[in-house]
Amino acid sequence: MPTQPLCADADPTDERATATAALRAQLVHFKRTLHLLRTATPLHHTITPSGVPVLGLLARLGPSRTTALAAELGLDPSTVSRQVDALVRTGHVEKIRDTVDKRATLVQPTDLGRASLQAHVDTLHQLLQGLLDDWDTPDIDTLTTLLGRLNDDVMTRFAAHPCPSSATAADIDDATRTCKENQ
Repeated sequence: MPTQPLCADADPTDERATATAALRAQLVHFKRTLHLLRTATPLHHTITPSGVPVLGLLARLGPSRTTALAAELGLDPSTVSRQVDALVRTGHVEKIRDTVDKRATLVQPTDLGRASLQAHVDTLHQLLQGLLDDWDTPDIDTLTTLLGRLNDDVMTRFAAHPCPSSATAADIDDATRTCKENQ
C-alpha cells in the first residue's frame, strides 16, 4: 500500500490537496487498525464494541443518567439506552435508584464491569507497547502530539454541531466557517 495514495478529487500538483488525501486514506486505514486493536482484548468477546465507550465513560463519571451519557458521547439517548441494557444483561453495569430524584434511574459499572474495563485497558497498553518496540520515544511523542491536535481541532469544530453523514464538503466548509465566526 503506498504511503501517500492519490484520490480522484486531489490535484496531484497541489501538495496540500495530495497531503490531505493521503491523510484521509490513512484515517480510513487507522479506523481498521483501531478495530483490530479493540477486538484483540477479552472485553470485546463479552460486550459489543459500542458498549466499551459507555462502560469507560461510566467508570470515569460514576453513576449517571442515560441521557447524560448520551449527551457526553454525542449519541441519541435511545442508542445509549440499548447499549446500557446490553451491559446490564452481561453484568457489566447495574441500574440504581437516584437518591436525589427518586423517580430517576442511574447506571453504574459493576465490579465485573470495572475489572473487565481495566483488563481491556491493560491489554491495549501491552499491545501498543509491543507494537511500538521499534519506535523512538520522540516519534511516539510526536505522534501523540499531532493526534491530540487533530482530535482537539475536530472536537472544536464539530462537537457542538455534529455534521450529518450526508453532508457535502461545502456543508462541512460552511459549518467550519460558522464555528470560527462564533468563537
